[in-house]
Amino acid sequence: MKRVCMTLYLIGWVVVSVYSQQKKRYELDATFRTPDFYQEATHFYFSEPIVLPDGKIILCTSSFNYINGKHFSGNMFRLHPDGTLDETFKPNLILVGDEHRVFADGKVMIIPPQTWGTMLNITHLKNKENAGLDTVYQSYHPHFHKWKIQSDGKIVALGNDKLFRLLSNGQIDTTFRFQPVAGKQYDPYVLDLSLKADDKILLATRINKNISIQLFSKDGVLEKKATLIHNGLPFEIADGPFPQISFFPNGKLFMRDRMAKAYYLFDQDGKLEKNHLLPTGVFDKWGNTIIGSDDFVIERGVKMPYKIMINTNEAKPLLKDTTLHPAFGAYKVSLLPQGQFLLTNYADELLWVDNEGNIIQKSKPKLGISTVNAVRGILANERFLADIQNGYDTQLYRFYKDGKLDSNFKYQSAKPSIPAQYQLPSPTGYYGDITAFNTVKNPEVFPLNDGSIVMNRETDRNSVFVFYRNSYLLKPDGNVDSRFLKDSASTLPLPNNRFAVRQFSNPWTTSARFLVDKDGQRVAPQNEFEQRIIASEFYEYWPLKDQKNIVARIVSSDNQTMSLTRFLADGSVDASFTPVIISAQNYLKLKGSQYSDRVIATMNGKLSRFNDNAVIDNTFQAALPDNLYGTAYIQEDQKIMVYGKYFNEEKASDEILFVRLNSDGTRDTTFRVTPAIDTRFISNIFPVSSQEILLVYKGRIERLVLNCASLKPQITASKTEACTGENIMLKVNEVEGFRYQWQKDNQNITLNATSTSLNTSIAGTYKIIAQDTDCLTMNSNELRIQFSSPPPAEISPLTNGNTSFIAILQANKGDNRFSYQWQKDTEDIEGANKVSYEVSSSGNYTVKVTHNGCNNVSKGIFIDISPILGAEPNSVESKLRVFPNPNNGTFKMDIPAEFKNGKVELFDVLGRALPLRQQYDLFQINTSTKGSYFIRISAGLKMITTKVLVE
Repeated sequence: MKRVCMTLYLIGWVVVSVYSQQKKRYELDATFRTPDFYQEATHFYFSEPIVLPDGKIILCTSSFNYINGKHFSGNMFRLHPDGTLDETFKPNLILVGDEHRVFADGKVMIIPPQTWGTMLNITHLKNKENAGLDTVYQSYHPHFHKWKIQSDGKIVALGNDKLFRLLSNGQIDTTFRFQPVAGKQYDPYVLDLSLKADDKILLATRINKNISIQLFSKDGVLEKKATLIHNGLPFEIADGPFPQISFFPNGKLFMRDRMAKAYYLFDQDGKLEKNHLLPTGVFDKWGNTIIGSDDFVIERGVKMPYKIMINTNEAKPLLKDTTLHPAFGAYKVSLLPQGQFLLTNYADELLWVDNEGNIIQKSKPKLGISTVNAVRGILANERFLADIQNGYDTQLYRFYKDGKLDSNFKYQSAKPSIPAQYQLPSPTGYYGDITAFNTVKNPEVFPLNDGSIVMNRETDRNSVFVFYRNSYLLKPDGNVDSRFLKDSASTLPLPNNRFAVRQFSNPWTTSARFLVDKDGQRVAPQNEFEQRIIASEFYEYWPLKDQKNIVARIVSSDNQTMSLTRFLADGSVDASFTPVIISAQNYLKLKGSQYSDRVIATMNGKLSRFNDNAVIDNTFQAALPDNLYGTAYIQEDQKIMVYGKYFNEEKASDEILFVRLNSDGTRDTTFRVTPAIDTRFISNIFPVSSQEILLVYKGRIERLVLNCASLKPQITASKTEACTGENIMLKVNEVEGFRYQWQKDNQNITLNATSTSLNTSIAGTYKIIAQDTDCLTMNSNELRIQFSSPPPAEISPLTNGNTSFIAILQANKGDNRFSYQWQKDTEDIEGANKVSYEVSSSGNYTVKVTHNGCNNVSKGIFIDISPILGAEPNSVESKLRVFPNPNNGTFKMDIPAEFKNGKVELFDVLGRALPLRQQYDLFQINTSTKGSYFIRISAGLKMITTKVLVE
């Protein structure tokens, strides 16, 4: 039997053409968003917005130098009605409170907040496009606390014992007719001043524990007075925090009691109309309730402000999406026309919100440059610490892996205390507390294994004092551990839960070094390592992975050279390590150690590696500039990530270098950073893993990630189903630097199976394992490869029952997916594609059967259409008669006389001889198969034939 198929075999794994490689590159992670950290001066909240007739809004905060990355100097900016920054507005340095008035011509009168003491600064803004100052008036009046601006621009101000009115130029208005009550003074902490629509004056005052409401004409004449009444008796306020008292526009009085966590509503006659507990349960205890229209107030919650309806006491959040809240602090709410609100927070967008809580527009003018000093460490739970400079102070923040702030970290920073001997008397204060130690930083932060943190805080260096330091041990929640020594200048964590402490007797002289335990108690050094740590010449130490330690100490008076010594885990000197002298100039600070028996350090301004015996390893040649100053991080794969600055002599300028070296010091050319990053603006790096790098970039924290998921190996096949003996080509998307291993049925293929392509003729489930020092190990998709056996191919002969000879050949039947092609003498017969075929001419017939793409050719059958079975014209066939015919296989024949003694033979339609029994004159065919048969009788050279039909 001939088959169109091949025997199963395995071809050796063949490398074919080289496919284009993917390149690895660290990209900015757009999902990683740390908040902006503005300067301290811009931290908390904007002033009440000033809405101009044209819909523009003026906002004021503390001073800033930048807006949206552009240099501006001032504390005031203006937004278009759509929330975008109006860059035509010229910033000014104006202290703005919550009192202002916008006049019809677009001019604005601004009065500063009460913190200005006795100087009242009245500012007028121009109504021109670029705004700016028009005039500023200053008036000096004793003890004024609140003021309101009447419609004509006159200013009603309130002091401890009287009301007075100023003209718009700040001069006293002598026409104001207020007369104080003899012997009575107004309590400045619990009173409110308000103007009605007709400019009449409402005043709430407290005498002892009683509160009264007074109504004055616009010119200061007392018209009405009422004491707050409850249940027929004067209403008394409790001792404790002063309540808030504010007027509604209709003249009713609102009072908020912080102690009782409740609010009260009085009519203009002083009668209590309603009192109720604040319904939200999340109110800001010390914040002021915002008085809206006559029927609602706004209560600023911890994260979300609430609108409280006076009639129903119903409270609902101002933002429909309650998941929105500022990263720090709470929203400040300002009322806008048309029932809208403006929500502001120094670290979030300005949100315009409608009466239903929908955000209708946003604006985010960036009011300062972020000043992130550095990422200080990764904690065990994948959170990280960052050191943020906020103006004159620095604070420690903890972030989640996605860049969100961890609000559970409660550390509240404070400046280091300054000893009395350093607070020099000076009438200007130049050498005192304010100026000499203005800026505080956290130069060293050490995350410990138990989640606690050692933090050293340091004042900025200046020409008067070098610096001053304090150390703190922070608990995992950020609170200061009070057991730990607080007055140390600098603390360094050591093995075995000990700490090296340095103190200063004055800013120039180091006078005290000692060890403390976790409770801050002093302990004596127990070994040579600890003695070296507290020695005055100690510089720093590196813990090695084998628990040995390298200590660097200053050995020259000018601090130009250092000596390296290695200590064993028990603290004794490792005699097998020869002390090494290295240069302290252009020092490349090392983070980590390479291998357990090698040390990398800067020697004579160049990164070098020392073998276990401290001999220079000449096989390590760092591809770095000799004058590089920065930090080197050693990865788990022994590669070295380097960030630093060096002087480029060709360009005659400083250059930033951000590269990675292979373990032998050569440049790792597979390390690429997205072109979106301008390395000139990188100020700090912190590699988290081989796939993630935290950057301080343009003043904020960004994360670079190597998108290994996009580099995951994907295998494709020329086809997944083939016939036994054929080959299938598999290939993988090649990535630069990746190593590959093919697997079949989760078992490594050992013969040449590390290429990026593979030829196979073996069925199974295939995948490839990709390995890379950055992306580690990744599995590809799996492909099921199948090889099908050819179908059977056989021929069974039939006849068609016609009187003329035509043979019917039938192939073996299969399912509906079998297809057929009949062939004669190895050539396809056109149109012969059915399971059977009628033969009418002699030849060698075969059939090709196809199933699932595989085919098989049957054994050939030769059919000879010859005179042996043919009905020749000159034959005596008509003389040979069979009866009955058709029959059941038994019949008689009328044989001509000349053939009576002839040879009688039986044939089927294919010409094959069959047995024929004869008993007397009966003949019997020994088969039960129905069909056509032929009788041939031959006598000498003569023969006759006839057809017998068996039914």
